[in-house]
Amino acid sequence: GAVHRFDLSTGLWTRHINAVAPEPQLYEGTSIFDATEDKYWMTPDWLYSISKVSYLDGRDWTSKQTAAFEPSFTIAMEAAYGASFMDESRRLIIYHRGSRMVALDLKNPAAGWKELKLSQPAPSAGNRWVFYPPDGSFYYRHQDEVGQTLYRLIPPTTTDAINGTWNLTAVS
Repeated sequence: GAVHRFDLSTGLWTRHINAVAPEPQLYEGTSIFDATEDKYWMTPDWLYSISKVSYLDGRDWTSKQTAAFEPSFTIAMEAAYGASFMDESRRLIIYHRGSRMVALDLKNPAAGWKELKLSQPAPSAGNRWVFYPPDGSFYYRHQDEVGQTLYRLIPPTTTDAINGTWNLTAVS
């Protein structure tokens, strides 16, 4: 729950700030840097049991939370650990667990996590999706797969990314 930093020149970890996050953050969680807002979002793996999302505000180095929302049990029974990633252009935190994804709209966090419509089930979660600016898609490589397969997640072309369909394809 505390914030630490790693000094590349000394190779030492030190506590960055003494404040502890308002919600416990265990090792299965994901931290995401939001360059637009200068925030470090923290999403626990037990996402379905929270009613607020914690973040570290990089402007004043204090821990804060979003407005309260109804917890989402949509993906509670999905297998595997989850991982979050940021869609900066749409202002979404997307959480992938099992074969499904949910998103938190940072323009309206009080609406809570909403399940995304995928063109097909996602590969089992475990790694984070990475944005590739030249084509505007996110890419993923499953940690257990061998070979030359990547998965591509193409955001909807509609202005409503929460309710539009995200196209998921395999790329060799």
